[in-house]
Amino acid sequence: MYFYTQVGDDPASYDYSSEKLPLARQWYFDRFCNAISHGVSPIVVDRGNGLNSETRKYAAHAVEQQYAVELAEPDSAWWCELRVLLKYKAHVDSKLFDA
Repeated sequence: MYFYTQVGDDPASYDYSSEKLPLARQWYFDRFCNAISHGVSPIVVDRGNGLNSETRKYAAHAVEQQYAVELAEPDSAWWCELRVLLKYKAHVDSKLFDA
């Protein structure tokens, strides 16, 4: 969402920039903290492809604020198919994964 709404002029355009990734991570964490401070529940955080230390930061903050934390992996049919695709990613044309 950061690269849609906070970067560039067109909210319909995904303006990814690796240089802005630290800013994006902080922006997401700030939104998470704001939701907690307003008592939003439940809060679902998708940390797909996130670093464990960053995920730990989210969980620790939630627990400090008396939230129950549940870590889960997707279990839908499409998720299983994605795992198979990623398993063989090195053997498949990389253009299929650019998006």
